[in-house]
Amino acid sequence: MNSSGGNLQWRVFSSIRWVTFGMVGKGAIYFLQLFFLARLLNADEFGIIAITLSIIAILQIFSDFGVSNALIHYQSISSEQRSSLFWVNLLSSTFVAIIIFFGSFSIANYYSQPQLKSLLWLSSLTLIITSLGQQIKVMAEKNLQFSALTKFEVLSSFVGLVFTVGMAYMGMGVFSLVGGTMLSAIVFVSLLWIFLSFGWRPAFILNINSIGDFLKFGLFTMAN
Repeated sequence: MNSSGGNLQWRVFSSIRWVTFGMVGKGAIYFLQLFFLARLLNADEFGIIAITLSIIAILQIFSDFGVSNALIHYQSISSEQRSSLFWVNLLSSTFVAIIIFFGSFSIANYYSQPQLKSLLWLSSLTLIITSLGQQIKVMAEKNLQFSALTKFEVLSSFVGLVFTVGMAYMGMGVFSLVGGTMLSAIVFVSLLWIFLSFGWRPAFILNINSIGDFLKFGLFTMAN
């Protein structure tokens, strides 16, 4: 076995180890969050949060048009293509956020829960914030940089936990979890740009023709 093959195997093994650690760490944080919120929020508030998170989770699937899958699939990506894909990701997430904004009125009326409007608005902003770091995250995964990613995810989740529980203790109710989720996203995206962007910044260019194959592949994988 040559040294390059052995090094790759070690990197893959290390990545699996860090991913496992991240799953356990985030799972523990999620459990602690539920433990505290179960004592600070009532059943109705939990129901409102569940509706909000379910809607966001469904729409988040469509928020990047499968761009993340395309970034991993294609080995060669030019600077122009990478910048164009960044803006497509941001624009598609913004589009989904706008849909959530206008749909929130009908959803709130359907469930007879006026608070759902504000919760969905705030949650839609989290989609946009997440999209700002999505490409950096995917490129880090592609390069097997799971050690840094896991540390950032666990740290940002812990910050979100502390903020969520603190808001709940202050009587912020259903807004505590949404606020914590938003702060967690801000911390995670900030860490990605500071430590894993390696100086890259998107150029102000959006050339759809240059990324046609990426979009076709992304939409195909999303449809399947």
